[in-house]
This record gives sequence, C-alpha cells and structure tokens, in this order.
Amino acid sequence: MIRGHGDDSFAYGGAIRHDFSSNVITALQPQGLTAHLQQRISLIDHYPQPAAEQLAESIAGRLGIMPDEVLPTNGATEAIYLVAAAYRGATSAIVEPTFSEYADACRINSHALRRIAAVEQCDGSTTMLWLCNPNNPTGRLADNKSLLDFARSHGDMMLAIDQSYEHATLGETISAAEAVEAGNIILIHSMTKRFAMPGLRLGFVTAARDIICRLADKKQPWSVNALAVEAGMWLCRNAGALDISPYIKECRWLQNEINGIDGIEALPSDTTFFLARLCNPCSTALKERLAGEGVLVRNANNFHSLDEHYLRIATQEHESNIQLLNALRKCIRL
Repeated sequence: MIRGHGDDSFAYGGAIRHDFSSNVITALQPQGLTAHLQQRISLIDHYPQPAAEQLAESIAGRLGIMPDEVLPTNGATEAIYLVAAAYRGATSAIVEPTFSEYADACRINSHALRRIAAVEQCDGSTTMLWLCNPNNPTGRLADNKSLLDFARSHGDMMLAIDQSYEHATLGETISAAEAVEAGNIILIHSMTKRFAMPGLRLGFVTAARDIICRLADKKQPWSVNALAVEAGMWLCRNAGALDISPYIKECRWLQNEINGIDGIEALPSDTTFFLARLCNPCSTALKERLAGEGVLVRNANNFHSLDEHYLRIATQEHESNIQLLNALRKCIRL
C-alpha cells in the first residue's frame, strides 16, 4: 500500500489553494463528461458487465486492435496487481526510482525482486521486467524503439510497461498494436490520468490475447463500476486528440524559473512533471512550509533510492505556477 502519495490535500483541512502534488492535469478532463455521467446516474441501479466487455470493444476500436487484446481495469493499479498475480513467482527486475506499487504487487505474489537503475542491467535470471514509461517520478521517457528491440532479443522475458503518462509527453511510446505483435509486452494504460478523473478509477491493459486471457483468469468480476464503464465508453466516442505541447512548454518554463532559485534544482524531464533536488535534505519540512502558504507538492522521499533531497512537482496553470515560485522563494531555507 502506497503511503505519502500525492493529492493529499485532505490532510491540510482545506488550506491548499494550488496543488502540484498530483500528476493529473485537471484541465484535461473533456467538457461534457461530468454532465453526461450526471444524466446516467441511474446506472448505479444495476450491475455492470462482469468484465466490462463492451468497454473493451470500444477501446479496441479506438486503438485498432481486437477486443480480446484489451482488459479494462479498476485504474492502472488493479492492472499492476493482476500482472503480478498472473506471473506469480517470477524473477522480477524493477527500473527505479519508480511507483512503489510494482514492488508491493511483486512481494504479495512471491516474486524474486531485483531493483535496477536501467533496462540494460537485467541479467539472465530475470523473467519479468517492470518499467514505468514515461517514468514516475522522474518524468523521463525511454526510447520506444530500443524497448521493442530489447523485447525481441529477450523473447523469454515478459515486459510489463506502465504507460499511464503516455499522454503527457511529446515523445513516442509503444503502441497497443506493437505490444500485441511483440507477444511479450504488457502495456498498462490509465484513463484516470489521461482524462483527469482519478476518483472513477479506470485503466486497461493491452497485450497479446493469450496474455489477456491469463490476466482475466485472475480478475475479480465487476471490478470496473458502471459509471466508470460509461465514462470510458463516452470518452472513446467523444474525446479528441490531445495537444500536450502547451503544458510541456509551461513545464519547461517553470523548471527554468526554479533553477534560478538558490537551494533547488529542477531535474530534466520529458513530461509535465519532474523531480526537484534540494541542496539540503529537507523535503519533509519544505513540503509543510509550502503547505502553510497554500501550496502542495509531493515529498519524493518514499520512492526507493530517493531521500529527503527530492520533491516531485507537477506543472499546473500559469498563475498557479507563479504562486509556487513565490512560495518556494519564501520557504527555502539554506
């Protein structure tokens, strides 16, 4: 169970006015989604399909693959635990620092676990590789062609690649069709993140049909609720293409401004969020001081291999970003 996660403004009694702690970009929620769900509230009177089969068909049609190559899940987190359960007892390598749920899911399912800093550090004993791409919390993107080449040259190894932030980068990620063709790549996707609806919990897996079948055997029925299914189907019909470039541009501006503040350095990122490294190990204290100014950031000290030198910051609208900069200048104490 993750502790010390982002989006924890509930802990501050309504004092937070600018939230940089969550990687969800609120502005990405399409107009009309909330109104549509309000009109469909009567869906809660009935059970949804046990495996959200109709939603799988909609997602497959949008991605150009077959419905049996898609598995809808209760957020990306359910997908992570399903993968670990379906390959129980695997020898897993996790590229870190990264989301803690990969390691937790592996431990629960008796995986032999190795923590590595790069894909190339996998050895011959590894049967499953876990990678977040783009990575949380660093925001860095691994080259998709290199990953596909790695998968081809390691046919006996399963690659579990969490692409929850695939929408938040201008770089290329592995497509669903490429994962299906590879036969040893499991892609985890997040509609929660892409469409800014974390409370609904909606994700899905794309992979070759034999892998999807193996995951489905471990899945509880009705794990995706009726409103989440309805949201997913509405989004498949109505959501247009996303231009993330304005958010990337704003993120680069914010990083540059932060790098002008003594005591803190914004590290390179390929997404709309990034790690900030502090000269002094004070991430816990700084988070609390910033919260006192109505600004919330993510303390990154509970990511494995990181410590009190690191915060994670997710870029927001320009006016909020200015408030963050003002609060940082006030609260950093060398």
